[in-house]
Amino acid sequence: MITFPRDKISRIYRHGDLLIKETKSMPVDSKQLSTKILAEGETTGHVHKLTGQVLVYEKEDKKFFDAKETIHLTHQEHKTIQIDPGTYQVIHEREYDAFYDAKTKWLSDKALQDLQKRQSMERYVED
Repeated sequence: MITFPRDKISRIYRHGDLLIKETKSMPVDSKQLSTKILAEGETTGHVHKLTGQVLVYEKEDKKFFDAKETIHLTHQEHKTIQIDPGTYQVIHEREYDAFYDAKTKWLSDKALQDLQKRQSMERYVED
């Protein structure tokens, strides 16, 4: 069995589209927020919310929190998870489509070809 020293490993939690990663310290000049909500759903309005003795901070659109005790992270569509005391960074998963540019260009080229074909046919009918 492989064992790792506890002080060398960061804690990582997953909660829906959020990744919660333990960090060594809070970034300098972080702004304390007056909410315990980490993220809101774009369409459902559901929220990822912390409960317990915790302070949430933000710096350059990145969120962090400092859990003074064991806390909980809740969401209407996910199981509530328990988070150990510590300082954490919140990483919001983003959808990535490696072929987006290629598909967009293909669709754009196809639309242009269709438009040119229609214009050509309209000129033929007018003549």
